[in-house]
Amino acid sequence: MTTPIITTRVESGTWTIDPTHWTIGFSVRQMGLATVRGHFTQFTGTLTINDDGTTSVLVDIDIASIATGNDRRDRHLRSSAFFDAAAYPTATFAVRGSAGPVGSTHQPAGEELTGDLTIKGVTTPAFLRITPLAHNRAGAILDDIDLCARTTVRRSDFGVGSGGVVIGDSVAVDVTFRPVPS
Repeated sequence: MTTPIITTRVESGTWTIDPTHWTIGFSVRQMGLATVRGHFTQFTGTLTINDDGTTSVLVDIDIASIATGNDRRDRHLRSSAFFDAAAYPTATFAVRGSAGPVGSTHQPAGEELTGDLTIKGVTTPAFLRITPLAHNRAGAILDDIDLCARTTVRRSDFGVGSGGVVIGDSVAVDVTFRPVPS
């Protein structure tokens, strides 16, 4: 059985993230027994596609908007013991002039986007696997597609929280979004 190739018409220009079609979620193991899930409720993002197919991406995440469904835990995550939202209110993911195009054909495995992730003033490389989730119609343009981006980051790389066995170091990050023309 062959997997169909999803073809998308990608036009040059600047795109923003549709505020009605997005989530930035995360999950981390707690005490090796449970998984804590959460998300950020506020962020902005732009995607610029140049005529040669190279891309630039800038996403700013409001750290104070963290939400796990537990107010006490959320306050602790915003505190200086974890994200220190008062001193570092924004996390940023940036790709400027990527080497390869976010092409006109998306394979089922997706494409990798390499950028810099900055949390608490510390910047490290981040690799996002981008895959389309849905097309509204065949030959869809970019604003007809929901995209998913996935990566895993280590809290210790950014000095977020202390070590130990209570909370895992590896954090899975899942982003879904729909770009719309600016």
